[in-house]
Amino acid sequence: MSDPIAIVGGGICGASLAYRLAGRGWDVLLFDDARPGRATGWNPGGINPLHGPGFPGAMAPIYAEAYRLHAAQQAEVQALSGIGFGWRVIDRLFLASDGDEVAGLQALAAPYQALDGFSARWMDRDELIRWDARMGSDWVGGLMTHGNARVDSERYRRALIAAAVRKGARLVEQSVEVVTVRGDKVVSVRSGGEDIAVATLCMAVGAWAEEGVAGWYPGVTVPVHALIGDLLLLRADEGPRADVGQGLTAIYQHQDDLYWLGGTERTSGPLGPVDEATRDALVAGAARLMPGWRSWQVVGQASAARPHTPDRLPILGRTPAYANSWVINGGGGKGMLMSAWLANRLAVTIETNNDLTDIGLFSPVRAIE
Repeated sequence: MSDPIAIVGGGICGASLAYRLAGRGWDVLLFDDARPGRATGWNPGGINPLHGPGFPGAMAPIYAEAYRLHAAQQAEVQALSGIGFGWRVIDRLFLASDGDEVAGLQALAAPYQALDGFSARWMDRDELIRWDARMGSDWVGGLMTHGNARVDSERYRRALIAAAVRKGARLVEQSVEVVTVRGDKVVSVRSGGEDIAVATLCMAVGAWAEEGVAGWYPGVTVPVHALIGDLLLLRADEGPRADVGQGLTAIYQHQDDLYWLGGTERTSGPLGPVDEATRDALVAGAARLMPGWRSWQVVGQASAARPHTPDRLPILGRTPAYANSWVINGGGGKGMLMSAWLANRLAVTIETNNDLTDIGLFSPVRAIE
């Protein structure tokens, strides 16, 4: 019996990779230390293929394929895991406050109309108020879109792991302390004081990539840093009937009478409860989006670290120092969407032991200007 493929990191990318590899018949060992503060645990769970870094452009077909992979797998993942994660297709309203924003949103309508299952329509100020009188009269207009998906991100992550286990993967709920290398190959990992032989090692450690693991020296690769986002969780009897946002500021439907309110981006500071100044800024953002919506209360608040690269594109591929080791990381704000595509491509790459041309854009050693 051959040694297993070890995946270090049980965030959304590690969970997705375990599910994909186990489904292809590989012996998979997933190490998940349940670290607090990772992005999947505090995340609106948007699976949105029509905006983000590289869109429109090279990322457009990749985002679309990533969405299709999620849509195709979600029923099986729920059935195998027995965990409901609330997959649903949603409406999202993008608001404009001036002519430049109007032009940008009207240009976004074409991709929504072109992608199967998606649509978009422009709403002027009067139509916005007819849609929901709480919108106020300061908005020039907005683009109402349909087709994006939403999941409970943490339940989806746990469902992927449970589905992978049903397919034969093994879950180790502790960290990897040491990697042992012989020549140009990783031969074992140490976890809980035990040395475990491995055939392949996949690093999916997310925002904590810079912390490293003893013995793991993959060579010079694209750096990953933590971009921290703050969110509030609101409870309201009558929230908006669609996600509503402008830029980073947005109200997201969660489940039943719960709504996410975000967001921020910062490169330093603590993880955990949102400080008072940030909370006040988020609340002010909600008041600006929907001035007439006041019947809500904050029931949760926290921050999470998303793994970002300098060019905001993921890292996927073989490490320069080791022939049998791979990195899957850097999904950033598109991590929920990209996880299925990244995991699928890496599973094929490991199986064929080839560096596939369609992941060159995400090479761990690419040049970043």
